[in-house]
Amino acid sequence: MPQKKLLPSNKLIQHMKDKGIQFNICNEQHAQHFLEEHNYYFKLASYRKNYDKIPCGDNAGKYIDLDFAYLQELSTIDMYLRYLILELCLDIEHSLKVSLLNDIESNNNEDGYNIVKIFNQQNNSIAKVKQYVKNSYAKEIINKYSNNCPICLFSEIITFGDLCKLCNFYNHFYPNRLPYKPTLLYPVRDIRNGCAHSNCLICNLRAQNVAPNNEITNWISTFSSFSKTKRLKMLRNKSIHDLVTLLYMYNAIVKSEYLRKIQLKKFSRLINRRLLKHRNYFINNPAVTNAYIFIREALAELLKND
Repeated sequence: MPQKKLLPSNKLIQHMKDKGIQFNICNEQHAQHFLEEHNYYFKLASYRKNYDKIPCGDNAGKYIDLDFAYLQELSTIDMYLRYLILELCLDIEHSLKVSLLNDIESNNNEDGYNIVKIFNQQNNSIAKVKQYVKNSYAKEIINKYSNNCPICLFSEIITFGDLCKLCNFYNHFYPNRLPYKPTLLYPVRDIRNGCAHSNCLICNLRAQNVAPNNEITNWISTFSSFSKTKRLKMLRNKSIHDLVTLLYMYNAIVKSEYLRKIQLKKFSRLINRRLLKHRNYFINNPAVTNAYIFIREALAELLKND
């Protein structure tokens, strides 16, 4: 693949115009300022995957009905989503630890050391943690207990990914003790890591790039207004699938009624207020509008039962 040239913002504007991107709502001067001060072209341009191109003729390859303002708004929505998703994932991480530790305390077959020893032998988690011990906020715990680490401390020093693996491992060792299906933590891990690294979530809402989980598919089928074919199509998009799974698992894992109420209300305000600020931008884009309705329905179901 040939290397792409790095262009200054004014030439990027012309490059976008050549691609059919319009500057009717946001003029070129404001667009240039946005690219220089608020976002960068590579990230902003990724959202154009939600739009079709002219298939043939003199303008073949140019985008249909795409204004720079639409890309700008999608990037802003994505930012708000990432920030709130990270909050939800922090709540899930804390609640996972509480749930796991409480179950181990009541498990007569487990002393809190055995599960750590066996899990670490297979996953080498402590060795991974030790690689970054100098910069870790858990430095004292790691140095003091790494050779004989109880579950209460082990859960504090491992990554969120390893915590998800640990819950799944525990569930295999002691089946049906946890009040949720640990395999559903992996989509939560994926969207959490994507947000933590500021990856774009909604840059391609038409992609079909994941096999939907049956439990999530069945849950959605109980309330969604979408047909079965359309539901499956929506859930085959990884961003949509993982976000719906996050909401489902948040409700299953986070037991604090106060916290759950606060966070779901935050999500509701985002969905029902901020995301509708420029709804007219996307009225002719079914990829964006259908994704919005799909997520809104999942959230409404949780709020109804909360």
